[in-house]
Amino acid sequence: PFPAGAGRGPGGRPPARAFDPPGASGPLAGVVAGLCSCPFDRAVVLAVDLPFATSAALAALLGHLGDHQAVVPAPGGVPQPLAAAYAATARALLAARLEAGERSLTRAVDSLDALRLDDEAQRRLPGGLENFFNLNTREDLAEAERRLAAREAAR
Repeated sequence: PFPAGAGRGPGGRPPARAFDPPGASGPLAGVVAGLCSCPFDRAVVLAVDLPFATSAALAALLGHLGDHQAVVPAPGGVPQPLAAAYAATARALLAARLEAGERSLTRAVDSLDALRLDDEAQRRLPGGLENFFNLNTREDLAEAERRLAAREAAR
């Protein structure tokens, strides 16, 4: 996220809009659009429904990338390709999968040389497993509010 009115994104670049490729929609199309929107060596894709993801944890994902095409956390064994790090080499492969008719981001990412981080590896990230708390329901919102209140009370 960029501060309101800042007009600059990470690295001092102006923020760019990315639009799904014509005839495609969904998470894979969005990731492909984002990865194709500007040059990069390494990138993080982050869904908006992960309120506790920290910049330190995202930097750690990038640090695990090495020679892999992606680093994908899999809390509870469920891959989270919308909270992952990608190498530039992933861009063309994901775009080709989309062009071939694939619509599942998870299946497309499965075709990459991806390092999956299990729960133990995620616990070692700054902020641990909480980085991947996914807020989708009213119950999730109540849990997020409870966690935030507990943090505030601990201060």
